[in-house]
Amino acid sequence: MRVDDVPLLLKPAFHAYGYGFGTLLDWIETSIRRCCRFERHAVTTRGPRIECIWHENLPAYIAAYLPPSAGQRYVWMNHPIWYMRPIHVLLARRGVEALALGSSGHGGKAALQQVADHVRRGFHTSFAVDGPLGPPRVLKPGALDLALQTGAELVAIRFDYERSVRSPGWDRKHFPALYSGIRVHETVFAVRPDNYAAVQEALPEALG
Repeated sequence: MRVDDVPLLLKPAFHAYGYGFGTLLDWIETSIRRCCRFERHAVTTRGPRIECIWHENLPAYIAAYLPPSAGQRYVWMNHPIWYMRPIHVLLARRGVEALALGSSGHGGKAALQQVADHVRRGFHTSFAVDGPLGPPRVLKPGALDLALQTGAELVAIRFDYERSVRSPGWDRKHFPALYSGIRVHETVFAVRPDNYAAVQEALPEALG
C-alpha cells in the first residue's frame, strides 16, 4: 500500500502514525543539530546540487543540511510505501518543498522525471545512492543519470564520526552521539557522457 492510496477508514490511524513518529524524528534531528559539533568542508557549485550520501548517513545529513539555507529549495524522491509516512512528515517539517513519490520498482522513473523538472527550475535534491532497500554501499545509477540529464553537479558527501551508535537494519544507520564531533567533506563531480563511467567509479570512494 502506498502513502497516497490508503483506504479512507484507515486514514485517521495512518495520519496519527505519520505525524506522531514524524514529530519524534524531527525532535531527534533537532537534538543532533543542536548538540553535535559539525565541521563542514563545503564546495562551491554552479547552480543546483545533487547531494549524494550513503543511506547509513541519513540522520547526520538531515541534521547538517536541513532546513536549507535561505534561498535554497529542495525536492526529494522518496520511497512511496505506507510505512515511510513519518519520513515524509519529517522532510516537510525540515523544509523540503516538493516530494516525488517513487523508488526502484515503485514508479521510480516517473518520480525521477519529476525531480529533474524541479532541478531544472533551480531546486537542489538529495540521493541516498544505495537506494531505499540496499544492499548497503552499492551505488545505484539514479543520481548520475539525473546529473547527466539536467547538467546539475553531483556533490558526494562523506561523514566522519567522532562517536556514533549504529542502528539495526540493512543500512545500520549512524546516530551521532550527542556532544560529539562530525566532520563533513564534500567532493563535486560534473557528469558528462564521456566521463560517466569514471564518475561512477570515483563516487563510492568520495562517499567514504
